[in-house]
Amino acid sequence: NVWSADCIPSGLGDLVDQASLRFTDMSPLEEAHFRCPRCNALARPNVWFCKDRNHAYWQDESDRRSAYIEWVQNLQASGGKLVVVECGGGMDIPTVRCEGEDAVEGAGAGSLLVR
Repeated sequence: NVWSADCIPSGLGDLVDQASLRFTDMSPLEEAHFRCPRCNALARPNVWFCKDRNHAYWQDESDRRSAYIEWVQNLQASGGKLVVVECGGGMDIPTVRCEGEDAVEGAGAGSLLVR
């Protein structure tokens, strides 16, 4: 599930090779802050990558999605204004673009999509 990143120490960027975006020394990945607190496996970002076959489905992820959908529907039903700031979706990730477009399109007058 999701847990705080407050335990991750500063300065880790100094250990990353900027050309490959990989650690120059893999030993930091053995530290507890890079491990799942439930199973101690190497943690991964809480994001879904396109064509990601290793994405782990969690109930809280589904709950958050359901809560978001309900929030957008309620906002749209009430005619509330919405501003969506889209960062990094580009033309290669149409699902990101469509999500923002659909949310703004159904929201109240004056809603805005910023790309």
